[in-house]
Amino acid sequence: LALIGVAGKALLDRPPQDQPKVAVPSVVDLPVDTAEAKIRAAGLVPQPTDVASAKEVGLVVDQDPGATEMVARGSKVALSVSTGPDTVDLPDLNGFTQDEAATRLAALNLKVGTIKEVDDTGLDKGKVSTTTPAAGESVPVDSAIGLNVSSGKVTVPDVVGKTRNEAADMLGELGLSVKTTYVDSTEPENSVLKQSIKAKTKVDDGSTITLTIAQPPPPVQTPTTAPTTATSTATATTPPPTGTTTTTP
Repeated sequence: LALIGVAGKALLDRPPQDQPKVAVPSVVDLPVDTAEAKIRAAGLVPQPTDVASAKEVGLVVDQDPGATEMVARGSKVALSVSTGPDTVDLPDLNGFTQDEAATRLAALNLKVGTIKEVDDTGLDKGKVSTTTPAAGESVPVDSAIGLNVSSGKVTVPDVVGKTRNEAADMLGELGLSVKTTYVDSTEPENSVLKQSIKAKTKVDDGSTITLTIAQPPPPVQTPTTAPTTATSTATATTPPPTGTTTTTP
């Protein structure tokens, strides 16, 4: 009885053999509404089914029977309709604001998960530094993505003993500004002797650190002795008295 029932149902579902055959229209890559309308216009019955696909949501990605096949009028045509990909590659959101990151994720059918503040990013406060999972990883659609957001705080490194250029590069990479002042020292020239904010202190991004830099002391002046001037004693000679001549008139 069961076999008879199944066979009877199959006969009822099968279009009458004497009906004229029609060509199945091509509907792949069409929006599902347009595809269904074309199928019906050909005297056929569309049967859409959702499938994951890299193609745009709502497009027909496959059909069965295929285009131009001849089938009896009233036959069913299976349509595979894209629901979008089941996984997506997570984009790099470094430097995005939280709102910008949320918009970018929503466009990929992802959502914002836990938001965590982190230090030492070199970014302005509120900007996204990294994500969890990391950028480039493949994640399921509708996943919640964690955002690691800059706190705007920077941990000051220890730059004492480094050269001026090395210290400036280290501080600059962290988003800190540098001022310098020079003092005479016997330490290597251009080495950092002191820093105005101690190492491991947390400061706001963009803070200024003053570095005290060694410069060679001026050369020591050696006192010189003035040369001795020889003294000569001169003996004065008194000339003899001039004679007087008397003339008698």
